Amino acid sequence: MSVCLLLDENLSERLLPMILDRFPDSSHVRLLGLGGADDLVIWEKARPQGDLPGYRQRRQCCNSGPVACSRRGHRGILHPS
Repeated sequence: MSVCLLLDENLSERLLPMILDRFPDSSHVRLLGLGGADDLVIWEKARPQGDLPGYRQRRQCCNSGPVACSRRGHRGILHPS
């Protein structure tokens, strides 16, 4: 089973090349036409595809399920919340 990350618009699309070797099916919300979308809309898009939404700060995350958040001071480094 592989993990797919769906990066929130607060994380740069430039992170994708850095993570694609470990998470090859990952994407960014802007690339899916979801720039500016509400967190719940992003979550609903990610869930059926098995993606794990990635947010920059924990408080941006919905309480609907697992997400990955970047550590404060280490932007772009994702860890399970």
